[in-house]
Amino acid sequence: MRRRLQIPPSKFVSLTKKDSSGNDVDKSFSELVDDASKIELTSTDVFNDFFKEYDQIVMINPTKEKFKTSVMDYHFYELMRIYSNALERENSVLFVMGFSFADEHLAQLTKRAAATNPTLQVIVFAFSDNDKDKYLRNLGITGKGTNNNIAIITPTDFKRENNSKDKKYEDLCKKIDRFDLPTINLVFDTIAASIHSSI
Repeated sequence: MRRRLQIPPSKFVSLTKKDSSGNDVDKSFSELVDDASKIELTSTDVFNDFFKEYDQIVMINPTKEKFKTSVMDYHFYELMRIYSNALERENSVLFVMGFSFADEHLAQLTKRAAATNPTLQVIVFAFSDNDKDKYLRNLGITGKGTNNNIAIITPTDFKRENNSKDKKYEDLCKKIDRFDLPTINLVFDTIAASIHSSI
């Protein structure tokens, strides 16, 4: 039986901080570096054990080699082929959350599919209002793409379109500041409840 590896919470850096109003905001890069430099590593055993286990799983690391690794490694080549084939199917819908298309090879596959398959709908939930331009830049498009089938939805866009739908959506819109995983789950739970409710 494998023993459970646990790195103490004190060895991690929090990515957020509280602002003057008590809201969570992202730390700057220099703040993250400063926090990381204050962590003392008294024993490297737990980290060595972690990396020993980590090396046994299939993972694409965020390095410049990741494209080469993902294309050369059969597992990832096969996943990209399946992804591309799914996007080419008639009337496909791709929901994107937590991914900014910074991976060029995936951005190009998605952009090409959206350009060649006019029935494909790509719906991207941008993490924050400030991220829309980054998504457009990473996809290399202006507007909504060649076939007008790529929608990048910011939290403000979502609230503007849905705030007056009904009470459920009004309550949902009050809870949306950014599209993180819990918020996305709330959105899809509300949509699912609307689809399955008796009208």
